[in-house]
Amino acid sequence: MPKYDKSYRWRQQETDYLIENYNYKSNKDIGIIIKKSKDAVASKLHSLNLTRTNKKYIFEIRDTQEGTIQRKKLFAEWDRIFALPKIEKNEYIL
Repeated sequence: MPKYDKSYRWRQQETDYLIENYNYKSNKDIGIIIKKSKDAVASKLHSLNLTRTNKKYIFEIRDTQEGTIQRKKLFAEWDRIFALPKIEKNEYIL
C-alpha cells in the first residue's frame, strides 16, 4: 500500500498529471501514481470542474487489444515508480 501525501496542497506536476490522464485512468490509478487518495483525486477533479467525457476506462475495455496495451503501459509505469533497485551480479548480499 503506497503512502499517501498528507499535505492538502497539490503540486503543479500533480495537477498537470491529473489533467492529462483523468480521461484514461481511474481515480485510484491516478492516486497511486501521485500518492494521493482516490477521494482526493475526485475532489480535485470536482474543484477543477473536470468531468470525464471518454467513457472507455481501462476496466471497461479490458477484453480488447487497446485495453491490453493500456494495462501494459500502466504496469510499466508502476514498475518504474515502485521497483526495487537492481543488484549487479558482482554485488553480494550479506
